[in-house]
Amino acid sequence: MIFVDYNSASEISSADYVITTGICGEHTDNNPQIMIDGIAEINACAKIAKATGARVVVVNDSRIYGKAKPHRVYSENEYAELDATSPSSLAGQLMRMRETTLHSVLKNSESTVATLRTGIILGASSNFTSVLDPVFDDIANRRDTVVPATRDRYTFVYINDVLKAIVFAMTNLEENAVYNVGGKNCNASLIMIAAVLNDIYGSRCTIESGDFTELDGCAINSNKISVNECTPDIDLETMLKICIMDKMKSEKVLRIPHSHERRLDSIHEIQLAFLLETDRICRKHNIKYFLGGGTL
Repeated sequence: MIFVDYNSASEISSADYVITTGICGEHTDNNPQIMIDGIAEINACAKIAKATGARVVVVNDSRIYGKAKPHRVYSENEYAELDATSPSSLAGQLMRMRETTLHSVLKNSESTVATLRTGIILGASSNFTSVLDPVFDDIANRRDTVVPATRDRYTFVYINDVLKAIVFAMTNLEENAVYNVGGKNCNASLIMIAAVLNDIYGSRCTIESGDFTELDGCAINSNKISVNECTPDIDLETMLKICIMDKMKSEKVLRIPHSHERRLDSIHEIQLAFLLETDRICRKHNIKYFLGGGTL
């Protein structure tokens, strides 16, 4: 695989796919600069797509739905109000603008758009951060920990399932459509997550007393993408274990033992399926790539 740096979008004369992730999974502090940068990114993507006829994959997260109503699970055609006082308000506005602008600009062009909206992304050794990171670190180092209490449920998804959805959006999913992307049985409150962690690691997690915490995002319904044969592979318990093992201070290779419900075999099967799908796409489009070694 060859990576090339371009100084401007006008230098790109040929492309099959344009993938734009914007601020998906990134924390924002309502800095207006993110809106300026977001508009510039969308303009560049639209310019490339119109010039090349490439398919565009837009990746946003559940903040796009706005301030969720209690106990609601949002499907692709539903929206809540954007709360101007919420730290995620600007992020939600930018995500809505990204989607509407691209669909509008590319409406009469040869390009098509597939839109993904993810839950809260967790990923070991990634740049994604979450309110659970201190909890993972405490458990990995055998310390007692306190989990913030949330009244509502949120959808979580592991990074592997997001990448899988992007691959499907490039090739299999219906054009000019929107799909929610969540993990396998991963709609949960932080209180439920604390219960799962206690069940696995013993009584090291307590629930924070006082006011409830509100996270950025909401619970989403990802049945639509599953019906299109893009089903998530990583469940909540497994993604929590991977994130905790990643923070353990050990020189040992990250492994999930065979003795624990044969999860190592499951992860190997997930990785193999993902690699085979990537290989199929590369062969179809005559794309050369280099496959490096992994840890599992």
